[in-house]
Amino acid sequence: MSANRPAPLLRDGFRHFETLSTRCRDNDIHGRLHNIVHLGLFDTAVNRMLIPQGALDIQGSQVVGLDVHSQCIHHDSSSLPQTVHAGIWVALPGRTSVRYELALFADQAAPSAAPGEFTHVDLDRTTQHPKPLPEKRRAVLESLKVNP
Repeated sequence: MSANRPAPLLRDGFRHFETLSTRCRDNDIHGRLHNIVHLGLFDTAVNRMLIPQGALDIQGSQVVGLDVHSQCIHHDSSSLPQTVHAGIWVALPGRTSVRYELALFADQAAPSAAPGEFTHVDLDRTTQHPKPLPEKRRAVLESLKVNP
């Protein structure tokens, strides 16, 4: 492993998982997932975690999350058809933002195929100015603060 490239994260370091499936159009000409698909899977996993817990209302909330930073490191190529398990933990819930650490695991593999992160800043839907994280969301996020 290169000194500049972190090792794959392990499955047992995550407290929450969302199960996702790849689609035909997700693959590139080489039969691997397009790079941008990994980031879309991260976003989908976080939304699928928050919405059922009442911590995110995409249509009705006065506060919306803006993705201001994202990255993904590819250790192994996933492809179609594949079940992907997205592990999620919260690295840093701030006053108006949150940084998620995520990792995609192909099927039942223990090391991650693609670890990454992204940061949401909460904004007022109308003014687009930063707003404090809603209390319900903060409670869910605090429950996921774990360092794998």
